[in-house]
Amino acid sequence: MSRARDAAHARPTTVVLTGFGPFPGVPINATVRLVPEIAMALGKRRIDLSIITDILPVAWERGPARVRALIGEHRPDLVIHFGVSSAARGLVVERQAHNFCRTSADADGNLPSLNLIDADLGEAAVLPVSLPLDCVAAALDDMGIRFALSDDAGGYLCNAVLHASLREAAPDVAVGFLHVPADLGAADCPLAWEDAVEAGVAVVTACLTDGGARS
Repeated sequence: MSRARDAAHARPTTVVLTGFGPFPGVPINATVRLVPEIAMALGKRRIDLSIITDILPVAWERGPARVRALIGEHRPDLVIHFGVSSAARGLVVERQAHNFCRTSADADGNLPSLNLIDADLGEAAVLPVSLPLDCVAAALDDMGIRFALSDDAGGYLCNAVLHASLREAAPDVAVGFLHVPADLGAADCPLAWEDAVEAGVAVVTACLTDGGARS
């Protein structure tokens, strides 16, 4: 087969972007709207990408299970989850996931069965994200986007989903998590909506340009 035909049949770079649905205390989750807008902006600029979006249920069982199914079905090169945080005043780039669940009810009204995500790992176990964080930080700096690096994704579904993705994805798949302010879209939110969309595009582009995902 010629190189031209090889190129024609090559699998495009596959990117999975997820947000979350509502959960107790957050009846409207900004990522429900944000993730599709980031995907649309990426699609207009990169025709070589296959972009998969999904809104995950904020449920101890169904959320991680849905992530594992997405990774198994689409075999992505890059996975980035978006969630909201009431403490975030800009974009928060998570650096790791903890093997821990706090005792909080999910959107189904259920509590976690254990305080560990994976009973085979110790409570002190952490999984580092596989994004090229230096490149991500440089891209956000260049944009002038207010952001912070975090070592604590919380003990709720954001952390659980990130942990599940890092456990499920192959070693050469880049996986990460970004938190945006829970009041994203409000007039007094420090992070403007348009900046959040552009930041999402910049993070994906930085990961792909760096080679943090297969091409």
